[in-house]
Amino acid sequence: MPRKAYTRKHGVNLGRLPNYAITNNPDADHHPGAIALCVEMFKFVTHKAAVRVNGKTSSDRTIDAAKDVLGEMCLRLWRLGFRVQSIAAINGKHIEAVVRDHWACGASPKYMSSIMTQLNKLDDWLNKPGIVKSKETYLPEVDPKEFANSMVADKSKSWSENGIDLSLKIAEADRKDARFGLMLRMCLALGLRRCEVLQITPWKDDRGVYFDIRPGIAKGGRARTIPYLSPAQKEVVQYVKSQLKRTEFLGWTDPVLHGDGGLLLRNEKRYSQYMADIGITKAESGVTGHGLRAEYAEDMSILLGLIPATRGGTKDQMSQEDEDTIRLLVSENMGHSRTNVTNAYYGKLTKKVQNSRGERLGSISLSGAKLATVYMNPPPRKNIHGEYPRLQKRTVDAADIVVVVEAVVDGLLDEVVEFSFKDADTKIQSTFERFKDDHNFEIQRDTTDLKRIGTVLLSKFGVYTA
Repeated sequence: MPRKAYTRKHGVNLGRLPNYAITNNPDADHHPGAIALCVEMFKFVTHKAAVRVNGKTSSDRTIDAAKDVLGEMCLRLWRLGFRVQSIAAINGKHIEAVVRDHWACGASPKYMSSIMTQLNKLDDWLNKPGIVKSKETYLPEVDPKEFANSMVADKSKSWSENGIDLSLKIAEADRKDARFGLMLRMCLALGLRRCEVLQITPWKDDRGVYFDIRPGIAKGGRARTIPYLSPAQKEVVQYVKSQLKRTEFLGWTDPVLHGDGGLLLRNEKRYSQYMADIGITKAESGVTGHGLRAEYAEDMSILLGLIPATRGGTKDQMSQEDEDTIRLLVSENMGHSRTNVTNAYYGKLTKKVQNSRGERLGSISLSGAKLATVYMNPPPRKNIHGEYPRLQKRTVDAADIVVVVEAVVDGLLDEVVEFSFKDADTKIQSTFERFKDDHNFEIQRDTTDLKRIGTVLLSKFGVYTA
């Protein structure tokens, strides 16, 4: 579970910021002294972070990450009442104050790790060994388990599994910017990263049976080929090519983007802004643009015969050797080289179903622009003929069948409700009461009819009850 993102004021009220001055001055960020400290830090970091420990030149992303964290540290010190005039004056007391304040204000374990990484770099750059200690030292009252940063997904990060209709969202992206819509299609079809989809040249990179990610555009310079495992992938690539000239790369080149910074950086900012404009943010929709890579990972895994944990899959679907082969192929297609990287995208297979909804069996249109999708947990297994076998009543009774109903207004997803057939009748009925007035729900809301909807859905997609 992610930590709640408290405000600074809430953090102070928690009483977890003792032993240093505490202020809540909203104007501190604009104080000339705070601004001067930030400017000095940016210049210092740009110089120091430009070269890695191994002597190689750092990427712009590495430099920007250091500037973001350490620049925020300078402003945070002034908000806390520390009127630090120069980065040379930063000491252990200041570092402790910043770390404790970040934690009290709800920083996630992952972000705390990022903060500590940059602070340790600052320790080396300032040549003040020992001024940065561990999180556990600064926060002795916090259980170390709270700092654990799990790399295993405990729920799906994909758009569709979080209630987003992909076709509607891509159509919205098309209306925002036609080229942006093409980018989303490529990310969905090939699992591309943002930096990759902005730099590919579809006519050049399409090699007939695979798509080529060249060293110059791949993250970390690691080139790869992405085989077309389904006709749909090839169709997407052909459609995108039909919208571009043979020499065009997919990123924007309009004159309006000219200005400070490199072309890729400007394109990345524009891409992120468009994502926010169509509602793809963690705060608004529960997913990010990176969720399309998770969508790809899940889809390709299923296409190869392995149901991932985030889609209701469990262990022992196949031999460990076959499972590892599929996981490695999906991992390599996404630009990684280890099978356990897929855990971050679609969880780790265990004996127990990790996704509370289970496997999606299919959907059916209801009245009033509503869509009902049925899930089953644990999911049914197909036989050797690729068909769902007839289920015994006791098997169905032991399973949790979940129906998710989505209301669409003016082409956009407006509301989602879900119920389990194991819920009490009164709970199911109250769930649907919210549709009573707003969405003109015409189907009888008594439990018998709702369960009949589930039976129809199950039979529609090949699962039959005895």
